[in-house]
Amino acid sequence: MLPRTSSRAPPSSAAIPLVLFVLTGICIAAVTELLRHTLQKLAEANRYSEVLLQERAHRTRNDLATIVSVLRLQARSATDPAVQAAIASAVSRVDVVAKVHDRLRDTADSNRIDLAAYIEALCGSLANFHRGVRTISIGVHCENIEVRSSQAASIGLIVNELVTNCFKYAFPEGRRGAVEVDVRAKDDSILVTVQDNGVGCPLEGKSGLGTRLISLLASQMKGAVTRRPLSEGCEVQVSLARDA
Repeated sequence: MLPRTSSRAPPSSAAIPLVLFVLTGICIAAVTELLRHTLQKLAEANRYSEVLLQERAHRTRNDLATIVSVLRLQARSATDPAVQAAIASAVSRVDVVAKVHDRLRDTADSNRIDLAAYIEALCGSLANFHRGVRTISIGVHCENIEVRSSQAASIGLIVNELVTNCFKYAFPEGRRGAVEVDVRAKDDSILVTVQDNGVGCPLEGKSGLGTRLISLLASQMKGAVTRRPLSEGCEVQVSLARDA
């Protein structure tokens, strides 16, 4: 008897591409779902981080406001003019840092600040502080320069000290005057120039805390301080390395 032969045909080679296509589709779908899940987790983590940063910034701003309030209360209770002046200087320096946090709150990037709005707000506060006490105007020109928040704080402190020095020494005995603040980018540097039309200045500045602070901040930002007496007044320029 002859052996029985099977009538089933061998698998067609045309089915192999179809199987591979199906398997590839399944793999792509699995990878896509995994990627979607991963991106969703990352988005949730980013939102959580943003909330934490906002909360931290809010607490920092409140802490700075508390410090300013305490210092102002202390200034009111002080009777020594020197103590009052020292506290006023401390308040202005804390306010510089507080304004950095204000700018960070209003920007999309939590680590970079546009100097123009920040410096204008800072000089506006200085003008308001002396309004009704000294007849001195403050003019501001600042280019749109984006820097890290730490740099913005340092530049703000430098501007604060230079303008405050003008009010202290350039216009004695209630003299009227004007202070001009100019901040601009030049190559890889940021030039901060403060000029007044007061009584003039020596080539070397006074060795007070403000002057030492300016020198320290300039050194940290790989910069230099240049003082130039004018025919009427004084000009101080601080050259700072950008993104130092």
